[in-house]
Amino acid sequence: FTVISIRHLYKRFGKKEVLHDIHLDLEDCTYGLLGPNGSEKTTLMRCIAGIYSYDGQILPEGKPAGKGNRVSDSLGYLPQTFTMY
Repeated sequence: FTVISIRHLYKRFGKKEVLHDIHLDLEDCTYGLLGPNGSEKTTLMRCIAGIYSYDGQILPEGKPAGKGNRVSDSLGYLPQTFTMY
């Protein structure tokens, strides 16, 4: 079944649009993002993880996010470099 659905995802930094109309259905599997440096893999993951704001929809289990239905309930995210808070 679909764990996360992404619809019309856009992300801007100032006037620069870095993610444009992303559509994905992620099923209950393990995924890896591959691409060259600067292809916005980290930006996409930070949007999905709720670290960055974005325009569009990220739907856990195909339903609007809310209490008891959050993307973070279905996602394990370990960035290459991180800091302790």
